[in-house]
Amino acid sequence: MIIRIGDERRSLLDEHLGKLKDLMLSGESMQHHKQLAVESYIAAATNLPHKVYVYGALLALIAADTTKNGGLHQDIVHRVVEHL
Repeated sequence: MIIRIGDERRSLLDEHLGKLKDLMLSGESMQHHKQLAVESYIAAATNLPHKVYVYGALLALIAADTTKNGGLHQDIVHRVVEHL
C-alpha cells in the first residue's frame, strides 16, 4: 500500500493517507512490525522521490497522532537522515 499510494484516484489521497496511517499505527503492526514499517517507508521514499509530498504528508500524520505513534515518526526521520 505504501508504494502505490497516490498513483490512482488522487482525489482520494487524503482518505488513503489516513487509512495507511491507521494501518501503520495499529497496535499489532506497531508491536510486531515496527522495523518493517520503517524499512518499507524508507525504501518507498528512496526509490520513488517523485512522491516525496505523499510520504511527507504520511509522516506528518503519523507524528500528529501522539497517542499511538510510539516513536515511529522519530525512527523514520532518523533512518531518512541516515540515508541522505
